[in-house]
Amino acid sequence: MHISFLIIMLSFSLRKIYGLWIAVCTLICCAACGSLQAQALYNLRFERITVKDGLSQNSVTAVLQDRQGFLWVGTLDGLNRYDGYEFTVFRYAPADSNSLSANTVWALHEDGDGFIWVATVSGGLNRFDPRTERFKRYLHDPDDPGSISDDRVRAVFEDRRGNLWVGTRDGGLNLLDRASQRFRHFVHDANVPTSLSDNHIRSIAQDARGNLWIGTYSGGLDVLPASELAKEDDEKQFVHFRFRGQGAAPAGRERVEFVYVDRTGTVWAATYGAGLYRFVPEHSRTADAVPAGRLVQYRHEPGNPASLSNDFVECILEDEQGEVWVGTNAGGLNRFDRKTERFRAYRLEPDNPNSLSYDNIECLYIDVSGNLWIGTWGGGLNKLRRDAGQFGHLAHRPGRQRGLKHNYVRAVAEDVDGRLWIGTSGGGLTVLDRLRNDFRYFVHQASVPWSLSSNDVRSVLQDRQGNIWVGTYGGGLNLLKKENIEEGRFVSFRHQPGNPHSLSDDHVWCIHEDDAGTLWLGTNRGLCRFDVRNGTFTTFRYQPAESGSLSHNIVRCVYQDRAGVLWLGTYGGLTRYEPATGRMTSFRHDPRDSTSLSHNGVMSIYEDRAGNLWVGTLGGGLNKFDRRKQRFVRYTVKDGLPNGFVHAIQEDEQGNLWLSSNKGLSRFSERNAPGARFRNFDVRDGLQSNEFNVGASCKTRKGELVFGGVNGLNIFQPSAIRDNPNPPAVVLTRFSVFNRPVRYPLALSVLDHISLSFKAHFFAFEFAALDFTDPAKNQYAYKMEGFDADWIRAGTRRYASYTNLNPGTYVFRVKASNSDGVWNDQGLAITVRIEPPFWQTWWFRLVAGLGVGALGLLVLHRRMARLQRARVAQEAFSKRLIAFQDQERKRIASELHDSLGQNLLIINNAAQQLLSRSPNGRKEFEGELRKISSLALDSLNEVRQISYNLHPHQLDRLGLTKAVESVVHQLMQACETHLSFDAHELDGIFSKENEIHFFRIVQEGLSNIVRHARASEAILNIKQTEDELRVLIWDNGCGFDYRRSLESDVQAQGFGLTGMAERVRLLHGRFTIESSPDLGTKIKIVIPMHKQALNE
Repeated sequence: MHISFLIIMLSFSLRKIYGLWIAVCTLICCAACGSLQAQALYNLRFERITVKDGLSQNSVTAVLQDRQGFLWVGTLDGLNRYDGYEFTVFRYAPADSNSLSANTVWALHEDGDGFIWVATVSGGLNRFDPRTERFKRYLHDPDDPGSISDDRVRAVFEDRRGNLWVGTRDGGLNLLDRASQRFRHFVHDANVPTSLSDNHIRSIAQDARGNLWIGTYSGGLDVLPASELAKEDDEKQFVHFRFRGQGAAPAGRERVEFVYVDRTGTVWAATYGAGLYRFVPEHSRTADAVPAGRLVQYRHEPGNPASLSNDFVECILEDEQGEVWVGTNAGGLNRFDRKTERFRAYRLEPDNPNSLSYDNIECLYIDVSGNLWIGTWGGGLNKLRRDAGQFGHLAHRPGRQRGLKHNYVRAVAEDVDGRLWIGTSGGGLTVLDRLRNDFRYFVHQASVPWSLSSNDVRSVLQDRQGNIWVGTYGGGLNLLKKENIEEGRFVSFRHQPGNPHSLSDDHVWCIHEDDAGTLWLGTNRGLCRFDVRNGTFTTFRYQPAESGSLSHNIVRCVYQDRAGVLWLGTYGGLTRYEPATGRMTSFRHDPRDSTSLSHNGVMSIYEDRAGNLWVGTLGGGLNKFDRRKQRFVRYTVKDGLPNGFVHAIQEDEQGNLWLSSNKGLSRFSERNAPGARFRNFDVRDGLQSNEFNVGASCKTRKGELVFGGVNGLNIFQPSAIRDNPNPPAVVLTRFSVFNRPVRYPLALSVLDHISLSFKAHFFAFEFAALDFTDPAKNQYAYKMEGFDADWIRAGTRRYASYTNLNPGTYVFRVKASNSDGVWNDQGLAITVRIEPPFWQTWWFRLVAGLGVGALGLLVLHRRMARLQRARVAQEAFSKRLIAFQDQERKRIASELHDSLGQNLLIINNAAQQLLSRSPNGRKEFEGELRKISSLALDSLNEVRQISYNLHPHQLDRLGLTKAVESVVHQLMQACETHLSFDAHELDGIFSKENEIHFFRIVQEGLSNIVRHARASEAILNIKQTEDELRVLIWDNGCGFDYRRSLESDVQAQGFGLTGMAERVRLLHGRFTIESSPDLGTKIKIVIPMHKQALNE
């Protein structure tokens, strides 16, 4: 077996062995160089924030993000609070003892209680309370040994036990006792070797074991072991690490500017002149042992771009991916790759506004979203987004030897060796060998006939033979055979007037090789089929008179589907070409048909893995073609596409389509719900520009996507494009009434309740989502509960105003998303209480109600009194009227009885006497006299009856009971009605005045039966109880409509029912009638007995 293996190995040619050796060396070299994006090939985009943007000063010394989400920026002229849109600056105010003690800020730290500690160059230490926005000052007092030891404070750090350590310029190390607010001091003592090595403290950090690391100005690196922290102050012993023998001047070796402990527990020390040190600890079984280990030094090596860019190191920071960032004094920013131990430097490029703004780096900070903040000494604040580098950007940079020859990328293709062939307009052809990180250029040279025919390259293709085909704009078609690649010898094919078998036009937009190896070229003058074997061209042109011809002569793209059908994109629509039959079918835009192609300008075509055909147009967006139904489904700007011009289409491994346009890149997934199908990216996400170019795209064998545009190209792995998962904190940044800011004792960001006067007819809120990745893309929605029916989608607007809200209690809510659309649905909630005017308050309403009630009672009382007086007067009048009537009746009855009755009696008697004396012969006189006597007697009886009716004399002579019985007896004699009568003794119940009332009531009730009822049966029932006298008068007669009788004229009623009701009322009784036509009548009377007793 071993022999066979040797034979096989020996069978390789020396050339192949050499090639294999080269490949192995290349792979080793690539492993040493790290990933492509870790090298100088691609550029990172830094965002600059300076005084022009509101920053108080351009020398940034410290950056911090507090627990609310605000970003704090310390400068040499004030402390800045940043919400992603605006800066609020805190400065020293001489008249305000709660202001910042000095404007020169040197360090920032947020403790476990949320207080922000501010170290100043000359104003001591400040503690800022975010709730009240007030500063508490800690200043050195020579007469107070418990005060801070020096007003020049360089470092602030809180250890895991909650101890606050403060490093000063010349006062050594301070420890604040939180309870007593007193400082304990640790200083250098030359006579005590375990004391602090230097009184000038530059930095403080704590490792995983709890050891405190202290960087000093001239004493190197000190360590206060964890075991010492619990000891009394005078027993604490410091351990010193010196850098002697490390190859730097003593001053530089011992000046430790910054100490940092990364997530692995590694301690890093930044020195000012001796580069960067990494402390490699030795493993110890004792958790609190004095740290022991070795120091690894990293220095700048002239001529080695992978070394540290500068030995004057200011700061160190580890990002979320574990890469270490190093800021230097004059060498810019360095990124350290742990695996290769190589540095990548990012520096100021005067011609590149997206480069670092300044090479002097003072501080570094990573916010909660993963953005890197870089504070510079004179260049303001720089931000490197969390997603920086996810879209690799390759561009031309003036003055650089490596990179694109020109930024206007028109074509891109990958060959079998993984090299990218990049065609530009103006720079010819650039070839990027990504394995070797090397560039090669092919340009037109007038003096070299076999050079590239034109520098305006529009299409690139590698055929199955490994040859490179290049289409140019004006220079025809170029062939670079694989054996001529190293030499760069091109063969060109041009249009030859008069030769129908030559190239139809020298403007070649696209090149496609079909399954048979035939080349298809899209030009300005039709479609060309190129037979590579015999070198002849066949041209297909648009023929207006032929329905089966090409849809337009300008052919922008050619695509072959899995079935072998060619699809041609032209300025006249989409054409389907079947090579086997030569048949062409065109699809065009029809304004009357929404299922037709959305636009006739077809720029890109792609068949996805599911077999769907997608068409990108010049202004109509994206189309999905249903080949069975011959219909198109459109996706346009209204569906979320950022722009209607779709330059190119590619598909990633997850089945998403990536579209380039004139407004960035879009990731499209038809599987998603409407409204979430497009995820759009723009230049702020790292794209070369928002504008891309037609046909400038490809997918590499590794699954990377490449898109070219007007400022170079982007290359990226789609699976690495991940959204920011962090929902942003939402804070209130401004509240105004009538456009004037309102200030409260507490900061707006912690305020949960706002009270307003009813006069505040217009008020407004401003708010911010504290995600700093791309604040301009943060989205907002707000709602005033109690007023707004639903959430108001505000887009990127972070302002809400309200007018003329009614008094009451509301809740104003704001929710927001980060730039990747991840929402904080809990958001911000603040109660808004609009106080009512005093006339709408409960107490005023109560008082007013009581007053109105009292007034109403008074009015009611007066009205009742007036009514009572009127009722009494009416009763008195009624009594007088009825009494007068009764008296008048009695008088008339007496007159009739005593006068008219006597006269009639006399007449009757006289007639009788005349009859008795009349002679028998006077018969005619006897008849007359008898008539006179009879008439007088009848008149006398009528007078007596009238007199009785006017006044019952029995009532006076016999009493009420006999008088009622007399009425009953008369009724029984006067009609055929059968009357049932039952009555208790009535005498003595009423007064003489009221007896007539009761008698008249009964008399009238019975008289109505006689006169009107036509009844066969009647009842009169009078019963007396202890409290009441009840009277029932009933008949089964014809009845009547009682309600209608009440509405009739009173005169028509006479003294009938009305008189009865009035007399009952005078007796303080209740009078009810139940009667209907043909159903008889029932009269009920209830008279209270106690009232009669009172009347007695």
